[in-house]
Amino acid sequence: MAKTRAQIIYILPLLFLTFFIANIAHATPKNVIFMIGDGMGPEQVRAASFYVTGEPNQLSFSSFPYSALCTTHSANAAITDSAAAGTALATGQKVNNDVISMAIPGDKSDLETLLEYFKARGKMTGLVTTTYITHATPAAFGAHETSRTNYDQIGDDYRLQTKPNVLIGAAAHVSKSEFENAGYTVVTGRADMLAIDPNATKYLAVQIDSPDSSNYMPYEPYSGDLPHLTEMTVTALDILDNEPNGFFLMVEGGRIDHAGHDNLRDNIILETVEFSNSVQAVIDWAKGREDTLILVTADHETGGLHVTKNNGQGVMPTVSWSSTDHTATKVPVYAQGENSFIVSGLMDNTDMFFLCTCTPGEGAWNPGPADCSIHADTQATLRWLGSEDAASFNIYFGTDFNDINDANTASVTFMANQDGMSYVIGDIGSSYPDELVPNGTYYWRVDEINDVNDISKGEVWCFTIPGEKAWGPDPVDGAENVEANIELSWFNALGVVDDEPHHVYFGESQDDVLAGTGNTDKGLFSDSIYEPELLELGKTYYWRVDEKIGEGRRGYWVEGDVWSFTVSETASLIFDLDVRVSSGIDDAEEGNGDEDHGYYNDSSDLELLDDPDYNGDEKQVVGIHFRNIAIPAGATITKAYVEFTCKEVTDESSDPAYLSIHGNLSLAPESFGSGTSLISERPSTDAKISWQPEAWTSAGQTSQTTDISSIIQELIDQDGWVSGNSVEIIVCENEELSYTNFTGVRVARSYDGSTTQAPLLHIEYELDEVPQQEPIVNVRVASGTDDAEEGIGQQGYYNTSSDLELLDDPGYNAGGKQVVGVHFKNINVPAGATITNAYVEFTCKSTTGGSEPAYLLVWGNLSLAPESFEKGTTSLISERPSTDAKISWQPEAWTSVGQTSQTADISSIIQEIIDQDGWAAGNNVEIIIGEDTSMPEFTGVRNAQSFDGIPSQAPLLHVEYEY
Repeated sequence: MAKTRAQIIYILPLLFLTFFIANIAHATPKNVIFMIGDGMGPEQVRAASFYVTGEPNQLSFSSFPYSALCTTHSANAAITDSAAAGTALATGQKVNNDVISMAIPGDKSDLETLLEYFKARGKMTGLVTTTYITHATPAAFGAHETSRTNYDQIGDDYRLQTKPNVLIGAAAHVSKSEFENAGYTVVTGRADMLAIDPNATKYLAVQIDSPDSSNYMPYEPYSGDLPHLTEMTVTALDILDNEPNGFFLMVEGGRIDHAGHDNLRDNIILETVEFSNSVQAVIDWAKGREDTLILVTADHETGGLHVTKNNGQGVMPTVSWSSTDHTATKVPVYAQGENSFIVSGLMDNTDMFFLCTCTPGEGAWNPGPADCSIHADTQATLRWLGSEDAASFNIYFGTDFNDINDANTASVTFMANQDGMSYVIGDIGSSYPDELVPNGTYYWRVDEINDVNDISKGEVWCFTIPGEKAWGPDPVDGAENVEANIELSWFNALGVVDDEPHHVYFGESQDDVLAGTGNTDKGLFSDSIYEPELLELGKTYYWRVDEKIGEGRRGYWVEGDVWSFTVSETASLIFDLDVRVSSGIDDAEEGNGDEDHGYYNDSSDLELLDDPDYNGDEKQVVGIHFRNIAIPAGATITKAYVEFTCKEVTDESSDPAYLSIHGNLSLAPESFGSGTSLISERPSTDAKISWQPEAWTSAGQTSQTTDISSIIQELIDQDGWVSGNSVEIIVCENEELSYTNFTGVRVARSYDGSTTQAPLLHIEYELDEVPQQEPIVNVRVASGTDDAEEGIGQQGYYNTSSDLELLDDPGYNAGGKQVVGVHFKNINVPAGATITNAYVEFTCKSTTGGSEPAYLLVWGNLSLAPESFEKGTTSLISERPSTDAKISWQPEAWTSVGQTSQTADISSIIQEIIDQDGWAAGNNVEIIIGEDTSMPEFTGVRNAQSFDGIPSQAPLLHVEYEY
């Protein structure tokens, strides 16, 4: 089994300053009301207060007992957008601008939002906004998308996945019928909204038609059948308050931001005033309650507003602007009620998730830096939270666990007694104990003292300062008996920027690794992980990691130490493999018993096993196709399962379901494209596994089938099995238990619903001996976005055609020539290899024009991480960086459908790509074919199959090499 390193997680501590701890909250809030003034910075609040009262700090939330300032930067920019800021507020995680609650940067997994957190705990939820409901800020709480502009998909996420009880805002991107089909009561005006019976309404969608083309509520003041934010807020509270377990409500004053973009002084002030009015409505509702947190903040500031003169009550103040966009200005935070004591000093927007969900501990708790974390600085502000009874704290700090654990106030490790809950340790430029040192581990403890001087001894916490070069190798330097399929990892040096690369050297010669010569240069890696090919038993290997300290041109490289390890002579050859569905035609549902019905391969979900909208009341069959199963013949399968991700919870998600799983016995199973055989008629393995899935209770929950290792074993034991074949798993009704007539349904994500949550096949296996890597690579296009045609001069490309015309497509490009791009994934050719032969193989789809001459030119995309051809998100094919190597190809006549044709030898193109610094086995390769303008004008066309035509006949890259 591939070795997995236990990672030390960075946890951003709460950035609050010293504060007193009277009236500390006792528990996680029952109700959370999260009020967000989009674009509302400190000056917006100040200006609105001057207008309303002639005095500062007079808005409804200004009287809250706790307040702070909050930083707002995103993961990839100092100035955030609303999507990234909303995500930070909703999930406690930084993401890139434009992203809606998905781990980007990261593995693109869905990040749990506050709405989902509280819904999973039996609470009702709601989203209210003066923008449209699919806009960035509400979407961050109730959806998961790679882009904030995926409005239709955000609406689908609301209706089918997170399903808030209340959705109130301007109408856009979700129709009335779509909401009604999802079980919502839908109203479109103020009068109908105010007439709603809150005691009889569980799901409400208020979709207000904008009076103009903006799709937003108009700026305040306005009249007519349009509700104001205060009225929307009260309506939401009236419904959500019916839940005994409590609720979560997010309310956004969204048009403050729009007024800031246009530098509209009067509008931004009046929108802030209405936002304050809605907060006052919440305050009035919460009077006398001790179970509710009211949190008021902004996602960012907009406009760079500055109040230059207070002109008195009822008169607009004089202001200036420095921008028409968002700024990096810190925004205010105000809190009242449960857990509000945490708000103080300087915070980050990611702290809000913790604030809403934490339960205060007994004694000192919630250390920052987090216990056992990496602290990438030589100065630290120690922070913690205290219990209700704490009057002061004793702080101990040092380099030895025992010294800290045994210390008393006479010890040199005793730092201070104080009533505040933060303590700065380390002054830059001084030696320890003033400055923390690289590669050092530090221990600390906080004892609480109550008002009668009883001492409650705290836990000993620790953190580590990174070294000045790559450090902490795994396996450790000099390790013996290491597995043959090891994954190497290390800790980053102090000052390494996350997106800067690591340069890895690896080989059998210590001298070569030290000098970076021979074949030891393995290229650049963005993560602190390197996985070499399968290693030889009993052999010693050396490796080194150089790292770049700092960003861009100011950064500099630091050479790492040379580490070594020795592979065990008797190392067990245990491996694991995870393969996720990689195409929309690789998962499908078939109406059981209805041969005329066929199957459905573009749904956003997979119902296991009942889809009334598609199949009536009949059970159905689900097929799942996994490509490139890299398991050699002769392997012993020790464990296997398919993992599904819950898309939505229905009334049937907890009812029993009796399912059966088998495999397609074909060595080359068809995917589920148009015209392929029915799922239920495909040849079946003898092995059939019963599966009764557990209840699915929350969207995003993962569920694994029972062990299907016997199915996988039967497939790979067939004559003709080779590593890289596909595997198809089929889920259907368990006929042996059909008498139960079960009603349970599990609604899983499909590839079309979420590429990162599509079904995943996990296999663990053993080998008797180390397999020899064949110096030949054959990789076929594996997705519809991996081949495309671009009409020259058309400023776009087409990635869904069933064919690839080389090089004339009258239907798309009006008779003009075009460029064809073909993207091949996971090219397992090691750095330093010598390419001896290479070509792309096409399969003829049509013979039209196939006998006329065609003069083509083949080149490669020089990028080490070429983008695929997802529509609208990537660069034009013709504009991608080109290899110097360009190969002329005059293809032979294509005279029969199904005929295969190979390009001229393109080994020089492949050689140029893999000879680049940074190439590593497993990178992708992109080949581009255009017109050879050095040759005569031609009319010949070679019409080849694309992935969207027949996946098994999509273009194939063949590479032969020596190493």
